[in-house]
Amino acid sequence: MNFSALSQNDRIALVAGAVVAIAGLLSIYFDWGWVMLISVFAGLLAVVAIVQPSMLGSLQITGSKGAVLYVAGLGAALLNVLRGVDALEWLLDNLATVDALQFIAGIVAAIVLLYAGWVAYRGESGMAPAMAPPPAPPPAPEPPAAG
Repeated sequence: MNFSALSQNDRIALVAGAVVAIAGLLSIYFDWGWVMLISVFAGLLAVVAIVQPSMLGSLQITGSKGAVLYVAGLGAALLNVLRGVDALEWLLDNLATVDALQFIAGIVAAIVLLYAGWVAYRGESGMAPAMAPPPAPPPAPEPPAAG
């Protein structure tokens, strides 16, 4: 796979999806509950949505890439944030442990994946990004000097 052919947003989504999947697996290992399998599947879905056109050409995903990334990010972010709020007191008490740090990294990656999915979905739906100002018009040519 040629990673340089991916857009910046696709590279961000690919890395965020991989981190979400790995953090989900580590969360299962650290006994955060089997519900974290949803996070693992959401991260893997995002990775597959990015690499599918170039590496898995025979695999067909229902829906556009942006919609799939948005749904995967939304699922992972909701699950991780709600699970983190449920265990907030424990997270704050054990902030310097590997268990808490990997879970927080998973929350951050899930939010980044949600944002990357939102950007991809907006780009596909034809809506202009709200953050990007329109390009400035070129400067007007100078009139010739009278002489």
